[in-house]
Amino acid sequence: MFNQKNKKITYMILSTLLLASSFSAVIANSTDKHVHHYFNCPEEKKCVTTDAGEINFNLIKALNKEQPLYVYIKESSQNTNTIVLSNGSRWYLSNFDSIKSWEKHNNLTITENHVFLSLYKYALVNLDLNTATPISLISPSTPDNKEILYIKGIDHLNNIIMLNNGQLFLVNKNDHGTLKKFHENNIVILGANTDESELSNPFLIIDASLNSNSYLRATTYVTPTATTYVTPVSKT
Repeated sequence: MFNQKNKKITYMILSTLLLASSFSAVIANSTDKHVHHYFNCPEEKKCVTTDAGEINFNLIKALNKEQPLYVYIKESSQNTNTIVLSNGSRWYLSNFDSIKSWEKHNNLTITENHVFLSLYKYALVNLDLNTATPISLISPSTPDNKEILYIKGIDHLNNIIMLNNGQLFLVNKNDHGTLKKFHENNIVILGANTDESELSNPFLIIDASLNSNSYLRATTYVTPTATTYVTPVSKT
């Protein structure tokens, strides 16, 4: 009886060690940007392989024509591996060397990081050079920044967010649970949603207030009976 129990314990330990070893191998291999992407871009889209995975630059450029999402690097520090963008937000870079060839006037946009098992949730895309680098949010814009965006109103019933600049966004219904974590006066950052399966929700609304790393997928919303943006009709 004693030996049988020992065999079971030994088997459980070996199984746990084997599972841990396999998981470690996956993490180690995930640094290979050419293999381990969770996002596979359709071949006809002619995506570019970057440090942040496969990026469809044409999609982001087209989106910027409809709704400018451009930012630029205002400050950078190789010692701390950080950058400050024109909207006042501060970010960690996964690799400072990846931006050394970038110019301050380059048009940049924030999107998702498409590398599997990365510690960096977002990516900074250089639309002039067709390159991208993974980034992680440190702090939001400061209140005195002219480009700051924050939530002015939320219509939870209809999944609509209104920003301080008057824009309305219709949030993906699948993000309704995440929307509950967003609150009025939260500072947000707009980015591009480059998930090919989410073309109807081309924007990312990133909650930057508490560095929660939460974001919503959304599209612009205009009421059928109005030519200008209006305040959401109800709140809960």
